[in-house]
Amino acid sequence: TAPERIGGHINTDDHEATVGLSADGQILYIYKFSEGSGDIYFSELDGSNWSDPKKMGSDINQKSWESHASVSADGKFLYFTSDREGGYGGLDIWISTIDENGNFGNPINLGNKINSKANEITPFFNQNDGELYFSSDRKNGMGGFDIYKAKGNLTLWGIPVLLAEPFNTSFDEMYLNFFTENKGNFSSNRLPLLYLDEEDCCNDIFSFELEKLLN
Repeated sequence: TAPERIGGHINTDDHEATVGLSADGQILYIYKFSEGSGDIYFSELDGSNWSDPKKMGSDINQKSWESHASVSADGKFLYFTSDREGGYGGLDIWISTIDENGNFGNPINLGNKINSKANEITPFFNQNDGELYFSSDRKNGMGGFDIYKAKGNLTLWGIPVLLAEPFNTSFDEMYLNFFTENKGNFSSNRLPLLYLDEEDCCNDIFSFELEKLLN
């Protein structure tokens, strides 16, 4: 169907972007940039309407820049990006546990196998293969932001693997996620774009279906 505006209480004069959706489709995670700061908000689905966005607490949002968020399918972990102190440089991926009452634990940096001096963004943990998918503009990629995957949990991760073509190109690839065991999508500004002008170059959404999980 044709896309519809989500509503004026979500969209404002500030910059908003959808960065995550809970597995049950009931909680929408939103990035909002306002007054020189980026923070993560959430909105809950009530019937067919979304609630007014609420800013996540001070454990998640700090004076630093928080830009992306994703909740594991079991609802027990929040993965998010931040350039707060204690990281390895640029935007890092952090994890916070979620208890049965919906409270968030103290965030933990995923460590130097996942994070680097560059920027790591758009995390998504796929419970079907037990791997974290994320994008990074670190050296030795194909160019721009590339998609990587790594197996592990909490702070114990294997060496990230760069996904091969056609997932990565010399352009930017990010936001990879799965919505079934073998189907997913990601965004890229690779050519040819459906929308392109000199001032606003936007990412297109690409879908994929795998005969087997990436390995």
